[in-house]
Amino acid sequence: MNATPGPPVAPGTVEIAGGPKMSRSEARRLREEEEAARARSNAEAWRLGGKAKVNEEGPQEEDPKKAAERERSRSREKKETLDRLAKSAAEKAAKAAAADAESAASPEEAASAPQAPKLSKAEEAKLLMAKEKEKARLKKQAMLEAKKEEEMKKKMAILEKDLNTSEKPKYKRY
Repeated sequence: MNATPGPPVAPGTVEIAGGPKMSRSEARRLREEEEAARARSNAEAWRLGGKAKVNEEGPQEEDPKKAAERERSRSREKKETLDRLAKSAAEKAAKAAAADAESAASPEEAASAPQAPKLSKAEEAKLLMAKEKEKARLKKQAMLEAKKEEEMKKKMAILEKDLNTSEKPKYKRY
């Protein structure tokens, strides 16, 4: 009579692979907990420096070149860049100091030679930008001062007008 052995299954319940019979919401909650635990273990492995396993199939062979690129740290790249820039700045400073020493040795040549050292195009652009910003700031400041001065003149005109009027109150006649 009954196709499945055992007690009848109530509507809305699910049997999980030979396990206990539970409602759909309980089954979903259990499945979500298992997924969360798996995600937590992957995150912990990643924090510890291991590789998180996305697929349970097993490790796949990777291109060693790509793996080496991924292993290289960005902060290391930044450090190398900063070191290189610091070296170039130190070399420029040393060249400038040497040029100053030469110019100090021969004052006649120093007077005829221009004092500003050659700058790269990027440095020239930065200096030009800084000058433009300073110019804009000064212009804005001058405009604000002019506006304040204009407001003060208006206020003074109003005060003078009030002082010059007679003390006798004026009434409007209708």
